[in-house]
Amino acid sequence: MFGEAAELEARALAQIPEDKLRTRGILAVSYVALLYKAGELDKAERASYELLAGDKIADAAKTELRDLLETVWDEQALATTGLHYSGNEILIALRGGQIGSGTAPLETALHYINGMTSLVYRVAEWQGQLPFRTRGLPPPEVKELVQARATQPSAGSYRFSIKLVESLQQWLFAEPQRINPKVVSDGIIKAIRSAVLETSEPLSSAIPDPQYRATLVKLVRNVLPNSANLREVEVRTRLEGSDDQSVTLNLGARLRIAEHLRAERVAETSATPIRVEGVLRALHLDNNWLEITESDGKHVRFKTREDEVDDIIGPMVNRRVVAFGTKQKGDPFLLDIELQEATA
Repeated sequence: MFGEAAELEARALAQIPEDKLRTRGILAVSYVALLYKAGELDKAERASYELLAGDKIADAAKTELRDLLETVWDEQALATTGLHYSGNEILIALRGGQIGSGTAPLETALHYINGMTSLVYRVAEWQGQLPFRTRGLPPPEVKELVQARATQPSAGSYRFSIKLVESLQQWLFAEPQRINPKVVSDGIIKAIRSAVLETSEPLSSAIPDPQYRATLVKLVRNVLPNSANLREVEVRTRLEGSDDQSVTLNLGARLRIAEHLRAERVAETSATPIRVEGVLRALHLDNNWLEITESDGKHVRFKTREDEVDDIIGPMVNRRVVAFGTKQKGDPFLLDIELQEATA
């Protein structure tokens, strides 16, 4: 039906006068989009080339056609692996401060791409009811699900998207994919809202598993705006045929997470608390320690739990952090650690 609709759209386009650039552009984009939806990827690619080569459609339509063409290329490449896009997409927009139109400081861009990808991996594992992972890479079925892509910028923002994929065909003999892309995209918004919004579902109800709950809260904290260099982060989930869901994170969003983690720290121990600021210089989570260098050059080594998660602490190496712990014989014991810029 999409293919038939595309042919009808092509006939309509052929009847529009060449000086009607805007109308021709609308129909041109619709034509290529319908070819894409019909799975006619090669035909959609050729049609995009032909339409972009001429000067008979509006410039805005050409921009949309280029976006469609990139999507077609992605789909063609992905099809060779036996996967295709599920239609579920997570879009992240960074705004304000040092964010330009489609540009961002390299360290900021890498931090948010890596941080959001780690968050999606963890939500996928949680929703797929996989065993909690403290070390190493996500399972192959989770890594295959996530495809991070840079997207077309808009004025005053830097954007990228994470597209969720699925198998092209059902398995006959092997175990089917246990992770539903729609459930994962819904879980992203659910986890973030529960962590930062007072009006949302309580964390203990939204994320009952205590290990996943603590990890997801800290991963959300890692992608909150943390300085004047970035005003806000918008996370939006998109599913074709459904309304978008979104949540906007700003500097104030840190408060609820800080309160939640502080309450856990207080409930966990009555020992004398300590706070250390400095640069995280070394860690060996398999041997349960990390080391922070203070501004005066003093090295402070903390003992860590056996279940500390490396994709929370690992990205903090060689960056300024603040660590919360308790005094005890020998090295202090680590309760929590976060980037110093994010400290209230």
